Amino acid sequence: MQNFFRQTLLLIAFSIYNVSTIAAEPVSVVVGATQGLCIEDASCINRLHPSIPMIHRVKPGQTILFHTRDAVDVLGTIAAQRGDTEDSEVLRASILDKSRFYDMDNNFAHPMAGPVYIEGAEPGDVLKVTIISIDPGEYGYTFGSGGFIRDLMEGQFLAIWRLNNEFAVSDDIPGVRIPNASFPGIVSTLPGPEQLQTILHREQQLGMLSIV
Repeated sequence: MQNFFRQTLLLIAFSIYNVSTIAAEPVSVVVGATQGLCIEDASCINRLHPSIPMIHRVKPGQTILFHTRDAVDVLGTIAAQRGDTEDSEVLRASILDKSRFYDMDNNFAHPMAGPVYIEGAEPGDVLKVTIISIDPGEYGYTFGSGGFIRDLMEGQFLAIWRLNNEFAVSDDIPGVRIPNASFPGIVSTLPGPEQLQTILHREQQLGMLSIV
């Protein structure tokens, strides 16, 4: 239950390593959360693979706003959480319905916003990323069960949190306020074809199952 999943808005400035100019404003590109579910969103991906087409192009130093999703894509877009869409009331009611979390389909991968092409970057380059700010969504959750110690745990536990820029609070854990320490779960680059083959070979050597 240590994982505190939240949906966030990220302002990120990218630059190729040793390029010093970082533009804080204005936002050059907005990426992610254009549709209700990741599978419907052209700017949402579920794996890191060189064949995935870039959704945008930016220059080093430009600022990108990422609309991210929660780890299992059950909270909807932040716009819907905040009442900015027609289905906002339905979404908010469904978020508080805990049965959705216990009955959800686990045959999916972690949703990620992107990818964005950084002009001048090549496979194997190190990219410098400056996270300018993170604006949390309205809700988050702590979900306990499963995982590598599921044989040692009895039952399931779910806490739904209400978020703001200062604290997270939950009716499921009364009297507790968790200070806001929002962070992106994953910031990554896509591997090139040669890097992908190296990764797959390493996983096969370790006896891991690879899905390409």
